[in-house]
Amino acid sequence: MKTPLRLPIARRIRDAFRIEPLEPRVLLSADPVFAPIAAVLLPQRDDIQSLTEAYAAAQLLGAPVSVSMPVVTRLLSGPGAAPASTTFAVDAVAFDMHQLQLSQGYMASNLMVAANEVLAGSGSLNVSVLNNGVMSPGYSPGIQNVGTFTQTDAGTLNIEIGGTVAGTGYDQVNVSGLASLDGNLRVSLINGFAPQEGQVFTIMTFGSVAGRFDTAKGLLQSDKGIYFEVEQGASLLTLTAHKLDPSLSFILGALDGEPADQIGDWLNFSYFQSVPPVTFSGGVNLNNNLSVSGTFTLGYDSHESFVNPADGVAIDTDVWSLSVQDASGFMGLGGASPKGLGLTGLDLDLAFVRPTAAGSTFGWVMGTGSMDSAAISGIDGLVMAGNNLALDFSLGYGAVAGGADNNALLNLGSHTITVGSHVFDGDGSAGEYLLASGDLSGSVSGISLSGTVGVAVVGSDFAMAASNVVAKLDAGGMSVGVAGGAFGLVLDSHGMVFEASGALNLSGGGFGDVHADSARVVLNRTGLEQTGRTLSFAGEFSYSFGNIAAATDLVGVAVSGFSASLGSVLTAHGSFYFEKAGTAMQVVAENAGVSVQAGSFAVGVGEGSLGLSVSSAGRVLEARGTLLANLGPDVALSAEQVSLRLNETAADASNTVMHAAGKAYAFGAGLTAGAHELSLQGASLAVAGFVNAGGSLAVRWGSTTTLTLADTSTRTVNQLLVGGTGLSAAIGLHADSALVPGANFIGFKANGLEFALGLFSDTTLPANTWTSLNGSLGQASLSGIEGLTLAAGGLALAYNSASVGQPVANFAGAHAISMAVGGKTLTLDADGAKGGLLRASGNLELDVFGFFQASGSFAVEKSTEVVTLGGGASVS
Repeated sequence: MKTPLRLPIARRIRDAFRIEPLEPRVLLSADPVFAPIAAVLLPQRDDIQSLTEAYAAAQLLGAPVSVSMPVVTRLLSGPGAAPASTTFAVDAVAFDMHQLQLSQGYMASNLMVAANEVLAGSGSLNVSVLNNGVMSPGYSPGIQNVGTFTQTDAGTLNIEIGGTVAGTGYDQVNVSGLASLDGNLRVSLINGFAPQEGQVFTIMTFGSVAGRFDTAKGLLQSDKGIYFEVEQGASLLTLTAHKLDPSLSFILGALDGEPADQIGDWLNFSYFQSVPPVTFSGGVNLNNNLSVSGTFTLGYDSHESFVNPADGVAIDTDVWSLSVQDASGFMGLGGASPKGLGLTGLDLDLAFVRPTAAGSTFGWVMGTGSMDSAAISGIDGLVMAGNNLALDFSLGYGAVAGGADNNALLNLGSHTITVGSHVFDGDGSAGEYLLASGDLSGSVSGISLSGTVGVAVVGSDFAMAASNVVAKLDAGGMSVGVAGGAFGLVLDSHGMVFEASGALNLSGGGFGDVHADSARVVLNRTGLEQTGRTLSFAGEFSYSFGNIAAATDLVGVAVSGFSASLGSVLTAHGSFYFEKAGTAMQVVAENAGVSVQAGSFAVGVGEGSLGLSVSSAGRVLEARGTLLANLGPDVALSAEQVSLRLNETAADASNTVMHAAGKAYAFGAGLTAGAHELSLQGASLAVAGFVNAGGSLAVRWGSTTTLTLADTSTRTVNQLLVGGTGLSAAIGLHADSALVPGANFIGFKANGLEFALGLFSDTTLPANTWTSLNGSLGQASLSGIEGLTLAAGGLALAYNSASVGQPVANFAGAHAISMAVGGKTLTLDADGAKGGLLRASGNLELDVFGFFQASGSFAVEKSTEVVTLGGGASVS
């Protein structure tokens, strides 16, 4: 008897559901998107009937009365069908609550929304709802009322907010009994709605509540500048909108591709209580000064207390931790044309510390890590790279009370922060810094460069400082720069300035026996004076620039207190400046001197200026200044103007201008190929107090030579040759003062003197020296003896001497030495067999007081003797 009664009930249930295919057209007609889809994609009538039969059979057999019933359709897309997607799975099934409400007389007391099923629409069901799928009130928006509500860890409650009134503005679920919460809460904004600070949305009411949602999606709406705070009371669950404060906005702005849902959970840490770290692929960008991309692990700690260094007051903070391995990045000046350091193979741990107080505008970020390699990019003229470098930074951001920049750092000495494998424990005394450090090598505008380098962003400047530096210019077969020193480099809006200072490092170019007080490698492209500018960052890297004049193209090496030999004969000293010009090295010197050294003899330029070019073709050198001379006790030399010229190339270098480190020197005329002399203008040469020549002189030098002495022995000697033509001359006693008015000169005065003077110094024992002179002049007259007239023609001069204990040199015959001066060849040919010699000889005409006349060949010699006067006195 019971069975027939139940059969009609089953038939009535089946009949009731047979009209369902027509109903969705009406139910979804308010939805312009999904109503047409629902109408087209209705399930087959046989599907509904078979499910109805299953429900009826369950009742007939006394089985559990919870059943999942598809009553709307299978949809391809729509809001909230699957917890992890905004798109329905192909086999997702949606239920309409209003239709279930119309048919609940046929339903048991429990309704289960199974996995991959959606309970949508608005209505009231006095049943217990078990949600393993998606609960999604309304069709943007709506209200669902149920007796009790249980959401498992697999379930999702989908809440859409498009206004401020429940049902018409946002979704709401009302539970008259117990609400047991778990699983996921999903929040989305619709219809362009942007909640305002403090607006409250009551998304659930309940008679009582147990548990809480495990996770949420959509609590952070960064594009709208807000997040929702979840608050669960005894009868209500609300979402309160809050504006993102500047401190939080900085963190979110620094992250790219961040997991917004987990961040939303962390912002509701007091509700969710435990949110594990999450891994995501994305990037970090700190003010365009540091950018890193890779796969990050993001973590969170709430309510960490630190002392605010701005006012010494303890503040409550959240700490966001971020770790990445094997990432790539960039540190420097970002923007459309980034300039800085490219990073590869970067392992990095960093932390954001954010005050939790509402409206906080400041915070701190710090990080440390290592990288496999780094290379400078985007900076014209600067190329540097290195391996196994470190990256460290500690920065404040935002503004503290009063509007001052937050640039005081946290003291973590007693309260450390651990991220990954690193413990941040700095006391903040080093100040703000963003630093990459390690060994880098490369070049800056042709200056090769290597050292232990710190690379930093200081404000809007890209800065570098280094120790253990080698910086040098290479050109013309020579290298010049600094070693074991330090350098500083700044790139700012004006351009780049660079200086390296330390011990001079010079090789090649014929330089030897090098000494210097200091050396600097300098570059300035800013157009501004940089003297005294100081770089200091990270508490360990600093540099102060020396004297750097305003310039836009300054580059070179400056050396003070410089002295060196130039080959085997020349020595140079002064303030020297070097610059690379193509394949040549150009040198300019100030307060300079260049001397020709021949053992104990020296002659050259002092207190002057110098230009030098060194190339594969040879050296070209010119120096102008005062005279430097040390020619032994028998020779005195002076001059009004002195020029030293050397041209080892095959090209005429006359009038060429040298540039080096902001200095310039113009070669004069006469610097022809093969030039090799010291030129003296307005010169005066006195030899042994017996010969004095005045005019223009030339000094020549050469390699060592072999000198044959009067005893036939030989010596290896350095040599200097001095010569001149067309000179004025004084020959006689006190000849060195003959040109001084009123001097007690006694001897011949003449014009047209030409002579060669040789100065030789033993290479082994420089104190052993030899001096020899040969010369001739046309007409001469005696001066200094009243009443005595002596005229000479074709006068020949000869002088040959040696230092004490040495035989004189023999220049006779094959031993003669010649030099070309003024188109003439002058020869040293004194016969060593005649011993020491100081003589003038020629054709003379003598008139003594008109009383005695004589003519013929005469010789005048100078000697020193002791004579006894008539009174018995002896004089020398």
